[in-house]
Amino acid sequence: MKHYFFVLFVCSCTFLLAQTKFEKGYYINLNGIKSEGFIKNLDWKNSPSSFEFKTSITSNSIEVNTSQIAEFEIENTVKFKNFRL
Repeated sequence: MKHYFFVLFVCSCTFLLAQTKFEKGYYINLNGIKSEGFIKNLDWKNSPSSFEFKTSITSNSIEVNTSQIAEFEIENTVKFKNFRL
């Protein structure tokens, strides 16, 4: 029984560390208006088709389609630009 709780504890710690989080960033829409807030960092390998954005860390997130923006950046991490305009 003691081993069961130990395995359960180790697995739960692993899942907690693997969670994605919202990081400070911005996006610029096609009209050139910059919106600053927090973007959910999913460590994309390819260009994403959408991303989650919050205006504040406690607000609800919205899904932003990348075809509707010129660029977005997660501060000191990644920057994506739309060249299909």
